[in-house]
Amino acid sequence: VTQAAGFLSESRPAVAAVTGLFDRSRVVTVGGHLLVKEHLDFMADLIPGLAATPVRLVGVEFLLAADQADIDRLVTSEAWDEGLARRLYFSWQPLCAYQENINVLKAAWQFNKDRPAGSPVLRIIGLNVLQDLSVIKRQDDFDKPEVMKQVFAKGVPDAAMAERIMAELAAAPDSRMLVFCQTAPTLGGWPDRNYATQMAKRGFHGQQRMGAILAAKLPALADASGRSVATVLLSGPWSYRQAKNGLAWPVDGLVDRLIDRAAEGKQADGKTAPGFPLAWNLDKATLGTALCRMNDFAVSPEAGASASPASGLEKSGIPRLKDLADVLVVFGPVRSLHAITPLEGAITAANLAEAVKSLPATANPASIRVEQLNDSIRKV
Repeated sequence: VTQAAGFLSESRPAVAAVTGLFDRSRVVTVGGHLLVKEHLDFMADLIPGLAATPVRLVGVEFLLAADQADIDRLVTSEAWDEGLARRLYFSWQPLCAYQENINVLKAAWQFNKDRPAGSPVLRIIGLNVLQDLSVIKRQDDFDKPEVMKQVFAKGVPDAAMAERIMAELAAAPDSRMLVFCQTAPTLGGWPDRNYATQMAKRGFHGQQRMGAILAAKLPALADASGRSVATVLLSGPWSYRQAKNGLAWPVDGLVDRLIDRAAEGKQADGKTAPGFPLAWNLDKATLGTALCRMNDFAVSPEAGASASPASGLEKSGIPRLKDLADVLVVFGPVRSLHAITPLEGAITAANLAEAVKSLPATANPASIRVEQLNDSIRKV
């Protein structure tokens, strides 16, 4: 990819690019970063766009399957219940107390309030299982199989989420689902070998990411030639253990460089800079051929994986962008992204003990204070 002008000409409006994937897919997974405001805002923006599609199921990694009855009650209630929305996220992870998470649920509630009489309700599906981190007494416990089997006593999250999605779709054979989660679980066409290796060391052999399980087990639409699962990646920090802060630029920084060149060109021409978010269909856009070296996915693919190497670098295990996703959504340069908004006072004297129980027991529980946890929410 060398021409910035060509880069922009191949883009399209982001919401339409994502919802359009349902023409040929039963499930569309959207992978983003837990702490990037624009990623959660985009998820809330996608929900109204579902009105023009057959999609009435939205799976969310950040809610528990065990709380489904309360989730259903929240999004179909006559009046918005902010307290219940906060409790649902607290149930998954007390320190995940951010306004943008709440906004996703409120968008679903508003969708149902505005829907035509008699039309199907939109359901938010809690996908995750509760991990028992209280059994972690030391940092190295995360590498002990006997301890991690207690942590994952209710199920390995990726596998449990995939099973939950397939069960919901089996209950309604004509249904389709939008799924929002972190970046790594979305991977379907490119196996995450680092994940499989780390899980095997912890006593869980043969583990795959949620997207890979769905791609292998979920039947495709009977009336479409496409795959059963399509993947959307939201441009932002990518995990990269070799970096000092564990993060890397998406697509090795190429997208940011192209955005800067395009902005410079428009300024020189006296034109308006492009309006984000924008999306690229990676099977057609030149951007899809870009190699992605700096990330935790760049390891040798499994035999028979859907990636089709065309160069020595790819054969060595470096994916092209289109091996990782069908669509890339970009919100502007990474430096322009914002952190999500902490919910002030999320931890109180009344829920402190419950919050502490959800954390690794690497510190004396009696020493943990309300303001200490609220400060952690602000600073993370």
